[in-house]
Amino acid sequence: MVDLRERQGEAPAPRRSAHATLAAAVAAGDDRLRALAYHLLGSRAAMDDVLQEVYVKAYRHLAEFRGESAIAT
Repeated sequence: MVDLRERQGEAPAPRRSAHATLAAAVAAGDDRLRALAYHLLGSRAAMDDVLQEVYVKAYRHLAEFRGESAIAT
């Protein structure tokens, strides 16, 4: 993964572990995702199941994230 700041001659951002990166993304967007999932699914249980699947899939593919956009996108 190439940090865009490196290409622009700036100091690269410090690398974080996959756990820390995912934890930060979850903390930043969990409330919004829960509200959307509940609105779409109409059930707290279904919302929890879907978000668990989403977070597990995001974690498994985190190494493929190139950093060219915000992790929330």
